[in-house]
Amino acid sequence: PHHIGLRPRLTGVPIEDATQLLLRAIDSDEPHGDELTEQAMALLRKAPVTVGVDGVDVDLGPAHLRGGGEMRIAAANDMSGHADITVIGLDALIKQASAVPELKSGVPFLLMAKGFGVQEGNATRWKISYSGKKIMVNDNDLSSMLPGAK
Repeated sequence: PHHIGLRPRLTGVPIEDATQLLLRAIDSDEPHGDELTEQAMALLRKAPVTVGVDGVDVDLGPAHLRGGGEMRIAAANDMSGHADITVIGLDALIKQASAVPELKSGVPFLLMAKGFGVQEGNATRWKISYSGKKIMVNDNDLSSMLPGAK
């Protein structure tokens, strides 16, 4: 990418508690996965947490991605969220990636993503929502693609 811009957002967690947890996770030389997981879960039990990213802006050369979204986490098994993502120039990006040996393996993913998108002129748009273990992309139910889906 030539440029990446975004504005992360976190609400529902006391900032001091979240900062201390992140610092412990970053500064530790030894893994404390179970301990950190339990501390993170304790933060979730205090109140629903909303994690969001606004103003996502990524310049991919021939393509430009814009979007944003949020996830509301009330408990480890109670999450919901939505995102709106638009890519202008996806066809040009696919064409360029197809010509670069190091990027060719990503072309099937780009083609699949384009197939789930809605064309709006030169833009491809994805409206994504998740709630109750159900994921929707542009009104298509993709829940069967989630890990553990039956």
